[in-house]
Amino acid sequence: MLRIFLKALPVFLILSLAESSAAVRFNVDGNILLAPILIGGFLFYLWSVRWQTAKALAIFVDVMALMSILANYAACFDASRHPELGVNSSSMDYAWFLLGTGSAAALVFAWFFLRFGSTLADRLNISKVWYMTLLFSGCILLINLLARPLKYETLQVNRIGTVMIGLLFVLLIIWVVMNTVFYFIVIEMMKAAEEEQELKILRLQEEQYRSQLDYIRQSARTRHDFRQTLRTLNNMARADRAEDICSFLSDYMNDLPENETVIYCKNSAVNAILNHYAVQAKQKGIAVRLDIDDVGEQGMLSDAELCTMLGNLLENAVDACGAAEENRNFIQLTVSVRENKWLYIVETNSFDGKARMRNGKYVSAKTGGGTGLWSIASTARRYGGRAEFSHDRNTFYANIAIPLQKKS
Repeated sequence: MLRIFLKALPVFLILSLAESSAAVRFNVDGNILLAPILIGGFLFYLWSVRWQTAKALAIFVDVMALMSILANYAACFDASRHPELGVNSSSMDYAWFLLGTGSAAALVFAWFFLRFGSTLADRLNISKVWYMTLLFSGCILLINLLARPLKYETLQVNRIGTVMIGLLFVLLIIWVVMNTVFYFIVIEMMKAAEEEQELKILRLQEEQYRSQLDYIRQSARTRHDFRQTLRTLNNMARADRAEDICSFLSDYMNDLPENETVIYCKNSAVNAILNHYAVQAKQKGIAVRLDIDDVGEQGMLSDAELCTMLGNLLENAVDACGAAEENRNFIQLTVSVRENKWLYIVETNSFDGKARMRNGKYVSAKTGGGTGLWSIASTARRYGGRAEFSHDRNTFYANIAIPLQKKS
């Protein structure tokens, strides 16, 4: 945070000086100068946080909407003291009032944004949802830009000044309500998504359980018939019918039940996810290699979060291999725990070599897709870890490290 502030300070000073110089020299309307200032500020903000464009734009416009309300309040205050001026020729009272109210708003809303807003910023990676918020915050920003009193004397006519203050208060309430409602709606959406993911894991576990149960029943029936099998073999051997014995054993071995469920670790939820995607991959002719440590205890990370990460990785890998050259498809996944302190997940898979990227981030070719890697990275960051993705030619790499204990 301090590093971003130190970077932002000279940028802010440069943009402010540029705007002031242009306003004085060319006598340009402040609304016209404000546009490039906002664009420059946003580009710097996007470069600093390195988020999705949709997420960064939504947050930036939302904060600018609040600041536009405070700026018009400052104009009303300045008009009461210097009615002969205007926004483009405002006094220092305007600047000090805006600085004071802006600082106060930062103190009031800072805790809420850090406590609740950071949750949305870290966990919500659906661009469409972020773009939807621009409709509200963008309207508030636009209304305030159009309502800026170019001449303060306008606010002295009849009750225009009082109406202006009342309008700004209503806009402020709308802004607060809008952000609060958005937060609770998204939280409910994420809870529903988590419950759906947990339900999916339970369904996979049930599928694995039924598969195991069928194998046990078939094995029990085979054991029950084994005595009769031995008697048949014994009679064939006494009759010196070697060819019949070989044929009988061949048929018998073909009828033996096969257990397709593999026990990779002691975590039943992880086993269910791995078996589900391993079967999918093998059905498509993809070579699969899974090396899994005992991940029964993941510390802060829940089973649902771990399974979601593994599921996203394997689902993307199976889809990517489907577009690669035949007979060269592979998926390798390694999950290891080091000294009970770090969880490492390394995944490698083949793909068609056509990496789809936007703003330096990987995106999915599927319609409505592309949130899997964002979800993985967000989960890793939430627990103080990191997730890195890269590729070369026809191979994609994912490296994830997550601490299993909170830092003291």
